[in-house]
Amino acid sequence: MATHEPLLSVEGLHVSYGTKEVLHGIDYSISEREVVAVLGANGSGKSTSLNTISGFVAPSAGKIVFEGTDITELPAHKIFRHGVIQVSQSRDLFPELTVEHNLRLGATIRNRGEEEEHLERVFEYFPRLSQRRRQLARTLSGGEQQMVAIGRAVMAKPRLLLLDEPSSGLAPQFINEIGTIIQALKDDGATMLMVEQNLALALQGRRPLHHFARRRRQRRRVRKIIGRQSRGNCPHHISLTGWSNSRRENGDFHEGLGVA
Repeated sequence: MATHEPLLSVEGLHVSYGTKEVLHGIDYSISEREVVAVLGANGSGKSTSLNTISGFVAPSAGKIVFEGTDITELPAHKIFRHGVIQVSQSRDLFPELTVEHNLRLGATIRNRGEEEEHLERVFEYFPRLSQRRRQLARTLSGGEQQMVAIGRAVMAKPRLLLLDEPSSGLAPQFINEIGTIIQALKDDGATMLMVEQNLALALQGRRPLHHFARRRRQRRRVRKIIGRQSRGNCPHHISLTGWSNSRRENGDFHEGLGVA
């Protein structure tokens, strides 16, 4: 029986900021065309995990393999060339450039030959951006800026798209639109790893990787939502250890809860 190597494999990953260890030996893998959501409280290491995969943060131990290549010690620009494209929580747009210029920058390194084709595809995903293509990025709303950031990543032909809290700070209207766009990318075969605190958005047709909840009431709510999703569009869960030790921090008890 043929076996298929995962697109991304993370083994025994440890990450520290100074003397504070944030990731404690996490292990997981993502297959091609899979969309995975990482759930958790603030400070539990979710964004750190994405930044480490992208090469912005160096791990203290562990291994990251992408498409059979060990990328653990590669710098961020070389990981980008492999097709690991991250949309950060801050969006990182060029405010004095137009929407179209920001989008075209995404194709500069990996996709110059198909730039026009992908620009039209982005405008199909984001019709609102087509209407604002000549508008400066700084004049857009937060939701529209998030669309530009995701669209720019799509322009780079990502093999793995990393989304760091795409709904953060957005009005409900834009959260719904972003959710629709993420679903469209999923339907078109994109592979995504997404950090998200909006549970309804994170679990809509995605595999929950791990979650943290500080208090018992929060843990019950997370279990209830995950259970409801698992009976619908989200049947495959995995267990994961090492994201957080059970410990007291700032007076609150953090308990790492694996999804099984």
